[in-house]
Amino acid sequence: MPSEKLFGRYDDLVRLLLGFALTGFLGTYLAQSYTTRQANLNAASKIFADQSEMMGNRYFAMNQITNAIEDNRTTPGTVSSDEIKVRWKEYRSVLLKWNSSRGYNREMIKLYFGVELWNEEREIHYLFRSWGQALEMESRQERSIDLVCLDKEVDRLMSKIHSLQSKMAASIQAGEVGRARKQSKMPTDKAPSAVCLTSIKNL
Repeated sequence: MPSEKLFGRYDDLVRLLLGFALTGFLGTYLAQSYTTRQANLNAASKIFADQSEMMGNRYFAMNQITNAIEDNRTTPGTVSSDEIKVRWKEYRSVLLKWNSSRGYNREMIKLYFGVELWNEEREIHYLFRSWGQALEMESRQERSIDLVCLDKEVDRLMSKIHSLQSKMAASIQAGEVGRARKQSKMPTDKAPSAVCLTSIKNL
């Protein structure tokens, strides 16, 4: 006896239609998943680029002022007061952009990269802030900054920046961004970085 077909005389047609339907559904699902993944990767790449630019610009502007301080301590008058004013003006402009953009960028890091990198960004912010406080003190009273201490703190800052950038890039490369980001517990707050000042300002 011939084998009994599940859908009787229309078995072949029904199976063909089901095949088309399943193929269409799977194709639509895969296409949507790919589109979502690409959108997440594009957004994460922009966040990475924006954050890298912000950190680079702030480091450069602050380092320009620090270099002037170091040069003038070694040889007074190496960098003119007018040039120092120009460098401070450039730094103020960069700082304004940092402060106005940071809140948004920080939440985007948390959303696309997770709380671990969100916390690393905060540590970087604290290091930048402490550096800036030291520079502000120096602008009001010469030789306020402990340059040996500051060099160590700046080295620590650069290490933190490199770590953040490397982890963000690795997450993008692995596709672990957006909903696919790594999940981790909310970290414990860490104390702000030290402000490198001489005993003149610590009295």
